[in-house]
Amino acid sequence: MALTPNDLVEIHLIEQLKYRYARCLDLKLWDELRTLLVADAVCDYSGGKYHQEGADEIVAWIRKGTTEEASARRQLRLVRIGSARPLE
Repeated sequence: MALTPNDLVEIHLIEQLKYRYARCLDLKLWDELRTLLVADAVCDYSGGKYHQEGADEIVAWIRKGTTEEASARRQLRLVRIGSARPLE
């Protein structure tokens, strides 16, 4: 399946969102991080061990677990759009 120009725009927007998310975590920009999430966001960390629902709750949980000295270790996954075939 060939990607359309619109697909490429969507992929770029996702990449930009992931960058802003990582930047907010690195710089502890909690208010800005909140603006990146929809109100009814749901997230699971560590394979579902930590489950949070709602943007405010997610940001509060991340903030609580992050100290001034702490550095975050992130694994931002590749986003696959429109194709089930493995990335090459």
